[in-house]
Amino acid sequence: MDHKHVVQYKKPHPKTVDPMFSRKKISYIFLILILTTQACSIQGLPYPTSTPDMDAQATQAEATRAIAEAGMSPSCTPSPRPSSTPEGYDPSPTADAPLLVPSPTGITFRIPSQTLKLVYILEGDLWYWEEGQSPIQLTRQEDVYLVALSDDASQIAYAREIDYESRELWAIKTDGSDARVLVDSAAFKEMVLYADDLTGAPLQLDWIPGTDLVIFSTRLVFDYPGLSRKHELRTVHSQSRTMTVLADIDQGGLFTIAPDGRQIALSLPDRVNLVNADGSGFRELYSFNHIITDSEWWYYPSLGWTQDSSIVRLILPPERPMLDLAVPAQIISLPVDGTPARIASEVLTLPVFYTDPILSPDARQLAYVGPGLSEDPGAGILYTGSVNGSGADAYDEGQITLYAWSPDNRHFLYSVNGLNKIGTREEPPVSLHVSGLLTKIQFFDPSHYLFVSKKGDLQQLWLGDLEGELILIGVSSAAIDYDFVR
Repeated sequence: MDHKHVVQYKKPHPKTVDPMFSRKKISYIFLILILTTQACSIQGLPYPTSTPDMDAQATQAEATRAIAEAGMSPSCTPSPRPSSTPEGYDPSPTADAPLLVPSPTGITFRIPSQTLKLVYILEGDLWYWEEGQSPIQLTRQEDVYLVALSDDASQIAYAREIDYESRELWAIKTDGSDARVLVDSAAFKEMVLYADDLTGAPLQLDWIPGTDLVIFSTRLVFDYPGLSRKHELRTVHSQSRTMTVLADIDQGGLFTIAPDGRQIALSLPDRVNLVNADGSGFRELYSFNHIITDSEWWYYPSLGWTQDSSIVRLILPPERPMLDLAVPAQIISLPVDGTPARIASEVLTLPVFYTDPILSPDARQLAYVGPGLSEDPGAGILYTGSVNGSGADAYDEGQITLYAWSPDNRHFLYSVNGLNKIGTREEPPVSLHVSGLLTKIQFFDPSHYLFVSKKGDLQQLWLGDLEGELILIGVSSAAIDYDFVR
């Protein structure tokens, strides 16, 4: 799911840990640090500590009934967003207009023509929802933290935190039947490196397209704060439970699956690795000096695949981002057939610790923030253009965080000076009326998207469109994760 690709490596003595800092909070903070913008899996937010407001939940229940009557039932009692209907907006459909459905806020929403199939986590439990149907609660153990939906929407893979020292990987059918463990806690306890490691744990989770193979990366769990840069990459068959190691603990990283599902690219702090989905053909694709953060943080560069699965594109910032302000970031094309890497373009950006450049889904377009005239830290100019450096146009200016591109490479979500916006190339932005930092932002078609926001101690799951209209799908006092098929 900010857009920093960083992990912390810190191994203080266990006695230095604040006893009020609970193990579960530590676990979910680790996930935020590493996962908030990886394309495959944006997975998890920290658990809030306070109890949800009961009066607010009563209001949410009424909103739930209203949206259910419209055939778009959310999974829990959503919190209505205080807002007014935009001036001049007529929610009444006409014979020629698309079907419009009222949301809990009173703002109408256009129903997509295809059925969205969505699995998500609320209060640590799985829910499954198809548009036009009521949601189904699939688990009640309150310990799920990662989820992935198979591409035929028949199966769900999910990771469970049984307790701080125990993790398991499960699968279940979307009708709630056939819940089964794929990788048990004993197997994860063997995925360790150091004597004081408690267990291995799923870090990212997905399905290899067109198969029954669940793919997952791992991390090490300690009894103290920190996150090692050691990761494995494995697959497990959802029926036979046959497990294959694709990358060992020194070679794994944050994975991105090729569009054809045949190869997986791995981002590490000092290299890009590549492996076939069946575990064969492991090789180093490119190496570089790790990015110096002047701290105990590792930086994992962003990767993107071209649509024909022939090239991995790497966004590589300067080695010393906070010092080498005049050194451009490089967009490097890495052919998977073994031909030499080449620099597609170089762009001068703000240090990546303010905001990362982002590639479009087909890795042909780039959005980035370059230096501006303002002396405010982190303020700059938002540009969009081709990865080859052509057609770069200034779009907005201020303190900008980049979120995500749409599949048609025309639209993008971002924030400027704390306000969330929907940008469209060659058109003015549209306000997104949800405040605060957004995470796990994903488009599911060229004009509709899903995202998670935070309001007080609650996490909120939203569905929106390019006009800025929103439906609040779910609210949770615990971490929200989701996956979808369209």
